[in-house]
Amino acid sequence: MPIWVVVDGDDVFIRTYRGPKSRWYRELLAGPGALLVNGRRIPVRAIDASDTASVKRASDGYRKKYPRSDSLDAMLVQLVLPTTLRVEPA
Repeated sequence: MPIWVVVDGDDVFIRTYRGPKSRWYRELLAGPGALLVNGRRIPVRAIDASDTASVKRASDGYRKKYPRSDSLDAMLVQLVLPTTLRVEPA
């Protein structure tokens, strides 16, 4: 399943537009996961990043990376902001 990933400095952020009931979001929080990047599987762990500063950094990254996407607004609604995660190598 494609997800939107943004990088700010050394931090990698992801968020689900489906809110906290999203299956991949719940599963990634529950245990280790992986990102598939250019055909390469990278094991990761998720860290809650719902603090105000991280949410803003991720949102700004989405606005910059996906300015013309029809889905951008769905990634910025209040309901999904608390699903912001930071991912790190597992």
